[in-house]
Parts: sequence; structure tokens; C-alpha cells
Amino acid sequence: MQELNEVSKKIISDANAEKAKIINEAKNQASEIVADATNKADRILSDAKKQAQENYSKVLELENYKSESSIEQSVLKEKIKLVEETIKKAKGQLEDVDGKKVESFLKKAYGQLGIGPGTYLIGSEEKRISPQMVESISGGKLKREDKRKTDFKKGIRIFSGKAQFSISPEEYLETYTDELVMDTAAFLFGKDKD
Repeated sequence: MQELNEVSKKIISDANAEKAKIINEAKNQASEIVADATNKADRILSDAKKQAQENYSKVLELENYKSESSIEQSVLKEKIKLVEETIKKAKGQLEDVDGKKVESFLKKAYGQLGIGPGTYLIGSEEKRISPQMVESISGGKLKREDKRKTDFKKGIRIFSGKAQFSISPEEYLETYTDELVMDTAAFLFGKDKD
């Protein structure tokens, strides 16, 4: 029995040694796994912080751009409003232009267009242009039209052959409004037009 006891002790001792060895290996593996997991977690956290900083920078840049754009739009709207008011005021002042200046304008426009003999109509609300003025600037080449109905308010309409010409300071201003807006903006805001 003594031998059996010795064998049992030996088996138990070997089993305890194997158990200790397995527990020690498990602890070492657990430590390695925990260390590896901690390293991975630190890398993930570091990458996440870096990505968050990049995203923050992009969002901040975008918000700054949006703010600047909004301010520029507001300034541009005010500039456009100022230019439009200036053009509107100029259009309103055309009503007060005296007959001599209108005659000078008509004479210049008539000369530039190279209009031949024909007929003319005066706008239904025109108070600055007379038949004598039109016949004078045309050198007698234009005669008053009696058969056509006046369907416009300002300036004169000339019929020469198959061509028709409308001449008035208001129409001239309307025709060149875009260019006038550019010139006015350049004058008001100190920038050359493109």
C-alpha cells in the first residue's frame, strides 16, 4: 500500500505541477492578449482622435466658408441694390431732361443710324419732342405718319423702307442697362469691369 500511496502522491504531484504549468501558461497568454488588446485599443483611440480632429477641421473650414459666403452675398445684394437704385434714379431723371438735350440726343442717334427718308411717330406720353424737332434733325427726310397708331409712350419710332427704328433716351438707357450697371458698379466700388 505504501507503494500505492507513493504512486498516488506522484500522480497528484505531477497533476499539480501540470496544473500550475497550464495556469501559468494561461496567465501568460492572458497577459499577452490583454497587452495586445490594450495596444489595439490605444491605436484605435489615437486614430479616432486624429480622424475627429480632421473632421473638426473640415467642418470648421466649411462653416467659415459658409459664413464668409453669406457675408459676401449680403454685401453683394446691397451693392446690387445700390446700383439698381442709382439706375432707377437715372431713369427718373430722364423725365426732367429738357428739350434741347433730347433734341441733341435724337440728332446724334439719328445720324449714327444712317436712316434714309421715311415717316415717324411720336410716343403717346412724349412732351419733349415736337414734329418740328423731328423734321429738323432729319433735314426734312422724315414726315409725320398719319396712318399708324401710336403704341409706345416715349421717344420716336421711325419707319424707313422695311426698317423700323425706336429712338428715345429711356430706350437707350434700357438697352444699355447691363453695361451701365457694370460702369456704375465700377465707379461706385472702385473695380474695373471685366
